[in-house]
Amino acid sequence: MSHFNCHSQSLDYYMEETYKLNLIKKIWQKNTANNYLQYYNRNIRKSIGWKKLSKITYTDLDDIQKTLAHRKGTTLNTIKSLLNPIFKEAIRRGDILHNPVELIKRVKVDKRERITTRTLETSLSMIKKLYNSVDKYTSNLVPTKELNAYLYLLLLTAHRFGELIKLTTNNIYLDKDLIISPSDITKTKEEYHFPIPTECKEYFKTIQSGLIFPNLKYSSVADYFRKLVSLSEIEFFKDKTLTPHDTRSLLLNVMIRDCKIDSRLADFCLDHSATGVIAHYLDFHYEDKKIAYNQYWDKIRDM
Repeated sequence: MSHFNCHSQSLDYYMEETYKLNLIKKIWQKNTANNYLQYYNRNIRKSIGWKKLSKITYTDLDDIQKTLAHRKGTTLNTIKSLLNPIFKEAIRRGDILHNPVELIKRVKVDKRERITTRTLETSLSMIKKLYNSVDKYTSNLVPTKELNAYLYLLLLTAHRFGELIKLTTNNIYLDKDLIISPSDITKTKEEYHFPIPTECKEYFKTIQSGLIFPNLKYSSVADYFRKLVSLSEIEFFKDKTLTPHDTRSLLLNVMIRDCKIDSRLADFCLDHSATGVIAHYLDFHYEDKKIAYNQYWDKIRDM
């Protein structure tokens, strides 16, 4: 960061230079860098990005956290993780004297709330209701066929939405009924293999190149899922709901409880790594995963 020269530069300037430099030095992986940039653009740029670094105060940062108060702790804490290194480096260079980010307290992140504390409905009942609501979903912002295919893929594979919206035609093997998520788009930086649900195939055939879901943005997909949950008429306790990540819990519960699939194989379907001694010996194959997924899908479709 030696080419930062003075405290008269705006936070936008420092952020853009930090983004470039951390990619060059490989301090941030590309996914991490892009996630930070999206967070900055969505939550910070408009309110204080234009301000000189030396003029940013604790009150400015506290106001941003207050606007995010309804979000999870991890989202609230990102402002500190992102901005603290920028201010610390500016102090080391003598550009500024104080770091207001240090005054921001980290929010305690609660353990993930179990689905059984949110509703009396079973996992199978909920995933069926969600599945049966997809074809009722229309949108003026995204082509309906694209949105429906995405929702089916999310519900039926339970892979993370940040990964699914980055899939391209190069990752889809229609002749093999196979999707390969490359390591550069997955959270764990490992390659995932999983089957293509029938519900998605016709849509996939219409995409010739590029992103499979070109009109879906990271900042919007959680909202689409919330609307699907609303359409499903799942009965929740007051102020409770489901998130896209909960599809992973639904899959595990239904596979293990309703399909009688071995729990370690169900874990393998979500590409969780085995732990302990068994990790050195147990070796499931893709065909095992495909059979388990098809059992799960049949249970949802009532076949």
